[in-house]
Amino acid sequence: MKIPENIFINVFFSLFMFIMILFHYLDLLITNVDYIFASSAIIISLLLIFVKNNTIIDIVHFLYCCVYLYSVALFSNNKYLILLNIIMIVNIIFSRYYYNCCILDNKQKHEGFFYNIDGYLKSLIPHWNWDYLLLLTILVSLINFSNVYTIKII
Repeated sequence: MKIPENIFINVFFSLFMFIMILFHYLDLLITNVDYIFASSAIIISLLLIFVKNNTIIDIVHFLYCCVYLYSVALFSNNKYLILLNIIMIVNIIFSRYYYNCCILDNKQKHEGFFYNIDGYLKSLIPHWNWDYLLLLTILVSLINFSNVYTIKII
């Protein structure tokens, strides 16, 4: 028996939000950019957990997948945020294989601009798969993490 998709979403985004609050409480957020990433993560999590409106879910889905994940991978210098980003991307890839789909697409009932972009990309690139971009983002995050971690040690 599979875990219901909504429960999976609620649990992992609740944990994501809790960890961001914990980072704040433990003073692991150093720069203004760290605070922006953490605040964005909390807002995105709250919206994904509580909002039922497809348009809002579509926008938040885009913000999380195309803005937040890639921004942290590319621009964060906080090893804790980068490591959490890696964990969240692994979670996304796991859920995509566990459920055989993107569960946020299901939550937004396969409607909306972001969902349509995916269809458009698949029509242009026959083997289009977000998993490739997610794996690339993990790789970028790991490189960034090793650079940040190396700099902090020296």
